[in-house]
Amino acid sequence: MTIYDIAKIAGVSPGTVSRVVNKKPGVKQSTRERIERLLEEHHYTPDLNARALVMQNSRMIGIVTDDLVTHRLGNVLYSVIRELMQNGYTCFIQYTGKDNTVAQALTELASRRVLGALLLGVTFMNRDEISQAISRCLPDIPVVMVNQATDFGMSNVYCVGVDEKDAFWRCVRMLSERGRKQMALVIDAGRISTKIIRSGFEAGIRDFGVQGRVYEGIPATGPEGEAVLRRIMEEEPATDAVLCAQDMLAIGVLHAAQDMGLDVPERLSVMGEDNSRLCEACRPRLSSLDTIIPAVAISSARTLMDALEGKPVAHRMILNMEICERETT
Repeated sequence: MTIYDIAKIAGVSPGTVSRVVNKKPGVKQSTRERIERLLEEHHYTPDLNARALVMQNSRMIGIVTDDLVTHRLGNVLYSVIRELMQNGYTCFIQYTGKDNTVAQALTELASRRVLGALLLGVTFMNRDEISQAISRCLPDIPVVMVNQATDFGMSNVYCVGVDEKDAFWRCVRMLSERGRKQMALVIDAGRISTKIIRSGFEAGIRDFGVQGRVYEGIPATGPEGEAVLRRIMEEEPATDAVLCAQDMLAIGVLHAAQDMGLDVPERLSVMGEDNSRLCEACRPRLSSLDTIIPAVAISSARTLMDALEGKPVAHRMILNMEICERETT
């Protein structure tokens, strides 16, 4: 909705609407109030780029994120921006932080008249809230949900993610083929995909005839990893494999195993998730699930560019995580 559309509805000139938008004098109070009501009803947002570049030449992509600190999401953001810039696009980053909502961030993108948008955040899981915000603010441009596997069922929304359920199922299969019979799954506190990870693990122990226990809500630190292994071995001394949904937890498990005299991997197999640089730094070197963050980032950027170019694009792209075996399995 532009000032020309509002002017047509109000029966006034575009200049009059512009004066109201910019809070300038020269408009009758009754006319001003009528235009303000129309602006609110039609969710009008001013074009902040109009003075510098027209939309067709700006080639600006909006990126919304809730995390500018962690290494994992930092890598995704870097890979996405690099891919877009290499293809001639510019990027505008909107950080939601603790106080701003997705709706506020998308409103800002709308005011920038971005060509497309990518949403990247571990807290962007409220499908109804996000769908409503997209429908209101960005209904006519492509939006890509990065590192999410949920299909939003909207014509302009695309999802690129990984299959964590299948990944943990494959881990159980691999360990069962190595003769492991009693497994434990450790999931870090606050993990959005807890149910998905757990369902893959539980499907695996059913399919391959092994036993398993699940420990949720464990803070992702080394000391907590050490503590949880002691708890696991106290509750089920026959445990011979521990899967951790975070590398730091797995490293804590390794430390506790060494203190308890449990040989790894002869007596106890240990796996993490993320395939971080920590896996090569610890001894023995940690086996881990690779979340293939660079591949997800690049696929998300390319999905958006293909949609902008009118190419056929799948609304849901699911990539397979990779098991990176080292010395702990």
